[in-house]
Amino acid sequence: MAVGAVVAVGDFLLNAVAKSSVFPRRLQLIAGSFRIVPRRYASMDDRLDILVKPYLARLVEQRNQFLFRDEFGEVQHDQWARELGRFIDETVMPRLGPHKAFAQRRLLYLAGCLDDLIAKAGSEAA
Repeated sequence: MAVGAVVAVGDFLLNAVAKSSVFPRRLQLIAGSFRIVPRRYASMDDRLDILVKPYLARLVEQRNQFLFRDEFGEVQHDQWARELGRFIDETVMPRLGPHKAFAQRRLLYLAGCLDDLIAKAGSEAA
């Protein structure tokens, strides 16, 4: 989720740099570095994959149950957000080990990664 925004900004900068004539090589290198995932994020993502795997089928069911469109066509996500928050607090955080403090500082990133992982598993199962 957050990584996608960084990549989009990096792509924008890369395209802008390619069209400019001022220091194009140096700016291309800087813009290209936005695509690199920091090592701490990558190791936490790997740990999340391992932690969530046993619970993935149930989480996919809950996500499908709790996400719905109301009568106005808007996606209602309050129940799913509460359930995902509970799962993070009770299951994920106690098992993150050395990544716990890092994950607590980046809860939105963590929740986004988990939601993306669960959504991907749900689309693959369908």
